[in-house]
Amino acid sequence: QFTTIADQTEKWYSTQYTQQDIPPEKIQKWLNIGFNDNLALPPKNDFIPYDFTLKQIHDNELLKTANDITVSDVSALVVQLLSRLHIEALIHGNIDSSEAIDVCDLFETRFKSALNTKPIPLSQHFRNRVVQLPDGSDHYFEATNGIHKTNAIQLYFQIGVSDTILNAKIGLLQQILSEPFFDNLRTKLQLGYTVRASYWISYSVRGMTFTIVSDYKPNELNERIEAFIQWVHKYIEDMSDKDFETQKQSVITRRLEKPKQLSEYSQRLWSEISSKEYDFNEDEIEVKAIKELTKQDIIAFFERHLSHTSTNRKKLMVSIISENPINEKHLNEVNEDLMPAPKLPESIRIENITQFKTHLGLYSVRKPVLDVNAIV
Repeated sequence: QFTTIADQTEKWYSTQYTQQDIPPEKIQKWLNIGFNDNLALPPKNDFIPYDFTLKQIHDNELLKTANDITVSDVSALVVQLLSRLHIEALIHGNIDSSEAIDVCDLFETRFKSALNTKPIPLSQHFRNRVVQLPDGSDHYFEATNGIHKTNAIQLYFQIGVSDTILNAKIGLLQQILSEPFFDNLRTKLQLGYTVRASYWISYSVRGMTFTIVSDYKPNELNERIEAFIQWVHKYIEDMSDKDFETQKQSVITRRLEKPKQLSEYSQRLWSEISSKEYDFNEDEIEVKAIKELTKQDIIAFFERHLSHTSTNRKKLMVSIISENPINEKHLNEVNEDLMPAPKLPESIRIENITQFKTHLGLYSVRKPVLDVNAIV
């Protein structure tokens, strides 16, 4: 119906359109449009599980309220807790699917008959979502510890929502970084007792972490990690094709390794259920993606997510400072094994975690590989 008045064509998708001036009287009407009750947001419902205004309660807060709890309080809670349930079960091993379904049906029947339990509506099934750090962000949070005698630091680089290619790249990059990271910061510089570069999974969001437990101060450790990240860029660029393929094969071998114990296999399966991704063939699928990765793919991925020059990098440093250090050390600046550290802008301190998170958006959740509700 608009083809007769669409007299222009945009250059990207060749979509036809037209341009018209908005009459002043319409603009004035928009400026004084007022409120429409039919478009107002509904009142907040504190009982919906995915209401992200609900705050996590920490152990010290629980301890403060423990003395106020009575037996009758617990009894009332049990009735309320069991009034609506959603049960997900994992049954595997020497049992077939019909037997597993019979076991679940038995639980469901008992709950319904004895307690009149009803299912939680599908719209209220809970899925955890992760706070999204802004592109180019560099924040840090400090806490003190009066028990342990050492300091600790973890640098977290947030990357994005899980998908096959992203997961394959992180897995291969972690494989490439972990050995030289340990060799330089643990073996040569002897910076700490625990030194590791890890692949980080937080629900459906993936990232990388660099962790050190040490007698050195966190700001010095942060500098050494950043120096390593700057150095490892060239390390990857100079890596021979043969060495790169060896790293790929190491990841592939590890991913395809059969579980040595039934409990290990159970843990793999349950992690997919608890994340609600149900990607039970994830290893095989991602191995195919790893085989296709090139060194340039990893370099570009590194430059986007870890390099200090990237405007897309999302960095969060968490440091634990001992209140009673026994043998606090300082780095010797003339140490020939010290890599040059890049000059970085000052990080922004997080004073209040809850307040910090309320100003940030949330990542979307990954779409489940299997629609279990359709299967049922």
